[in-house]
Amino acid sequence: MQHVCYELASPDVVGEKFQEGMFILSLKSGKYFDVGNRYVALLKAFESGISVQALKNAAEQIEIGAGNQITDAVKKLDFFDLLREIPASIFEVKREVCEEIFAAGSTFHIDSHDDLLELIGADPIHDVDPATGKITYTTVN
Repeated sequence: MQHVCYELASPDVVGEKFQEGMFILSLKSGKYFDVGNRYVALLKAFESGISVQALKNAAEQIEIGAGNQITDAVKKLDFFDLLREIPASIFEVKREVCEEIFAAGSTFHIDSHDDLLELIGADPIHDVDPATGKITYTTVN
């Protein structure tokens, strides 16, 4: 984990950012994940090419043991096969980068769900007429 950073493990994993967090879908497992703003900020740092070690070092400048929170957050995403290692291009960052990550929420929050078919079925945009293949809309009373 020294000189690497991460990205979502596409094409099997896709994500969409929202105002309050991010929705990540694993096409491989059929699970979806609701992650908080701290994860959004962490993934943004990785998108910049910042190494895990650089983030851990900067986090330790904020508070002793804060680097372990970065490690644990990565392990959670990796446990669900949501990440792929890529070479890092930035090996040193200022503590402000981690301050932004830690200010984005009180914890690294992730919820795993396995009811994707129910979620899609509940969304009227995804209702399709089996005979025509056209989108149909359902009225909810």
